[in-house]
Amino acid sequence: MEERGRQEVTHEPGDAHKFKTPSLRDVARTAPYMHDGSLGSLEEVVRYYNGGGSGDPAQDPAIRPLRLTEEEIGALVAFLQSLTCDGLEALIEDARGATGGP
Repeated sequence: MEERGRQEVTHEPGDAHKFKTPSLRDVARTAPYMHDGSLGSLEEVVRYYNGGGSGDPAQDPAIRPLRLTEEEIGALVAFLQSLTCDGLEALIEDARGATGGP
């Protein structure tokens, strides 16, 4: 079965294979990745885009090889992992208990 992306909602041919890009917050906790769950780690995702994507004819032409070095790939993965909030539950509880004002 072919996934049509946004076109399933809009029925516009130009929306074929378009998918919403999720937030990067807590991205290290949301594996597997891609719209179909085909990549299991952040490193796989970075390497996928570093190689220029899949080359599918429907791929956005703005996706091109990034030409990152191994060091840059590691740094980008580390950055993405740093967007994880370990104390999220405590922050939510704190916010619920806040009375507002100074």
